Amino acid sequence: MNRLGGLVAVSVAMFTDAFFYGMVVPLTPSTPAGQVDWAPSLLYGAYALGVAVSTPAFAILTDRTGRRKPLLWGLVFQLAAVLLFAQAASLATLAVARFLQGVASSATWTAGLALIAELFPEGRAYRMGMAMMGNTAGAVLGPVGGGLLLGWGGYLLPFQVAGAMLFLDGLLRLALLHDAPRENTGGLPMSLLTHPVVLANGLVLGLGSAAWSLLEPLVPLHLYRMGATPLVVGVVFSTASVLYGAVSPPVGAAVDRWGSWRVISLGLGGMGVSLALVGFLPGVWGPAAATVLVAVAYAAVMNPSLSELAAVVDRSGTTFYGAVYALYNLTYSLGMIAADAAAGALVAHVPLPVTLGVAALALLACLPLLKMVQPQETV
Repeated sequence: MNRLGGLVAVSVAMFTDAFFYGMVVPLTPSTPAGQVDWAPSLLYGAYALGVAVSTPAFAILTDRTGRRKPLLWGLVFQLAAVLLFAQAASLATLAVARFLQGVASSATWTAGLALIAELFPEGRAYRMGMAMMGNTAGAVLGPVGGGLLLGWGGYLLPFQVAGAMLFLDGLLRLALLHDAPRENTGGLPMSLLTHPVVLANGLVLGLGSAAWSLLEPLVPLHLYRMGATPLVVGVVFSTASVLYGAVSPPVGAAVDRWGSWRVISLGLGGMGVSLALVGFLPGVWGPAAATVLVAVAYAAVMNPSLSELAAVVDRSGTTFYGAVYALYNLTYSLGMIAADAAAGALVAHVPLPVTLGVAALALLACLPLLKMVQPQETV
């Protein structure tokens, strides 16, 4: 397979996945889900459930049959989700659509990251950072695009545009993705998934996901109470997403030069300090700036962990990249679910500084664990 072609195909797949995920957010009030107060929580839960349920199957499929088939199946599930969202006949239909969207994301991320890891044994972290820029661009443009298209042409237009994007994405996947012969002829070695480095990365990924997911529902409420407008809140999170994508390639270059664990440790420390600042700084602009810093540090946590998971597979002498990236999907979705549940339970009872202070301490508490693992494995 042409390595550049594979990188382009995965980057575009991550873009369309993130774009469609964000595109439906401003459309919710125009659907039956908008008539039920608890509908957004149901839809986010359906997405996370789709990721959790399908990830093990795609891990096996990715490692045994190749990366191309799961990426093509992901496209099929995404198209099915688009069609169901476009019908919007009932809340149940929307929940099924969101579930299928989670299944599609699981296929795209598990197989896509495995493909990048396989194609780029050298300079891997930098290439993953480039692919993550596609995801970030989709996350930034999706909500804006959904809102604009809704205003221009009504509810159906965003999904017609999404269908056209998926068609072009599918052409790229069909043309650029070709599997090499599989080396994984036996069963998955459980020693790989129970390796101390893999488990440590799983903990880091879960906590990082939970910390950022905790900010998404809590910070807008906090900023509104401080006098911010919806526009200001939107600019804060858009800026955070843009900077996350912008720093991903430099973070990858730093990993390739200095190793994953140093960068992860720096990112965890930065997230911990920034989280605490979000809760304790006064006014609007202090917490807003700290939120942006959390996103930058978040990139230094998540992206190097992706590279380190692949390095463990390299050292095992196998190509079970799909298995370790399935762990990434599972821990990420579990962290997101835990954060959403915690935010709902704490928002009315616990002050924001206390909530974010506890989250910051949990991140900083991981640093000694990383020190224990680091001497054993390095990039």
